[in-house]
Amino acid sequence: MHSEPSTPQINGAPPGRWLRFILFTMGPSLALLLGLVVLVGRSIGDISPLLQWISWVPVVMLLPILLVGLMLSLFARGRCALSLRCLGSVAFASALVWVTVVDFGFLRSGTVVQDDLVLVNWNATILPGEESFEEALLNSNQALELLSDLDAEVLVIFNGGYLRLASDWKVFQDRFDHSARSATVMVLSHHEILEVRPILASGGSLILKIRIRHLGSERIIWGFDLPSSPRLSRSELFQTLRGRLDGLTQSEPEVLVGDFNVPRGSRSLARAFPDHRSAFSEAGTGWSGTWPNAFPLWDLDQVLVGPGLTAVEYEVITPPHGMHRIQRVALRW
Repeated sequence: MHSEPSTPQINGAPPGRWLRFILFTMGPSLALLLGLVVLVGRSIGDISPLLQWISWVPVVMLLPILLVGLMLSLFARGRCALSLRCLGSVAFASALVWVTVVDFGFLRSGTVVQDDLVLVNWNATILPGEESFEEALLNSNQALELLSDLDAEVLVIFNGGYLRLASDWKVFQDRFDHSARSATVMVLSHHEILEVRPILASGGSLILKIRIRHLGSERIIWGFDLPSSPRLSRSELFQTLRGRLDGLTQSEPEVLVGDFNVPRGSRSLARAFPDHRSAFSEAGTGWSGTWPNAFPLWDLDQVLVGPGLTAVEYEVITPPHGMHRIQRVALRW
């Protein structure tokens, strides 16, 4: 007589047991490890190439991963099951608090008063190619109408020269009392423009100095358009920029605005400008992502305010075209 073939086993354990271990123990453990790495990386910041990559991972993307890991851990067995569930719960709760408080900024509100300065900034870059250019031209009048509705007192537009081809451009420009152009930047203002000029333009980095007269005082704004290559070390970039700016003996600006190509909370950016604070962290509510326009996971466009200045309102607006969203901030001296 021939005996029935036995069910194959791995290291003496039935296949079902190994599958259960992989799915309900290893799966939640990997989700927990991923969450820990990202949260620690975001907390430490982009001070090294490895941490730079980690710091770019949006915490909101961890929520479904950690939730699935937590649900799977409910079916885990063994001595580590309870610890795994507890750690998974803590990780999910930590990520949820981060997204709610840091990324969304719930429960923040401010009231704009007459003397507050409303600053609007848009990096109007479009994708290369004739089709993208034609789409931008088609939507330019709509974009100008949207910008008009934002009631900007100072409007700073990067890489938006094509907007001047719109049929409504002249009417739009005439809404402002002053205008100036320099490099790839257009500045339109209800307040007197004293100066608009590049103070640093090299290696794909552009820093523009804007001086305006507001409430009888001179206000200094620096506009930024920095390189976007993901392989570029942001720590080295900002260290180099800081050194070059120090060599120019320029007065420190009251406001930094533009496309920094680092997420909010970047340690490299904070080291370069330690006295400036994020306008969103002070006055923003809701999702502050500005890039890419269609699905803005990253807040690469930012406004930073210096000492003696307060951000009382910050919001991000979706334009009809372009790669970046628009940012609007109300500033109080």
